[in-house]
Amino acid sequence: MYCTNCGAKLEPEARFCAQCGTRVVKDGPAEQPAEQAQAPTPISFKRIWKTISGNDQLRWIALAFLIHQIGNGLAVGGLASTYVYLD
Repeated sequence: MYCTNCGAKLEPEARFCAQCGTRVVKDGPAEQPAEQAQAPTPISFKRIWKTISGNDQLRWIALAFLIHQIGNGLAVGGLASTYVYLD
């Protein structure tokens, strides 16, 4: 078992960490220290699409964001094309 505060290895019967003095909680499963933790899984477009398409609220937010971005592009493109620069 490892200390949840500093990551030091603990003795099985320890009630406090010998390194930092943090009280040992033995209710949960033994955790690995931060440097030995597993790397997160990479995020792919397929995973993002599956998450968004499986959640109605995220689907509406994504649609509103897309419409907003398209509207900004049209507004800025339309305004930029009507400017007249005078010397």
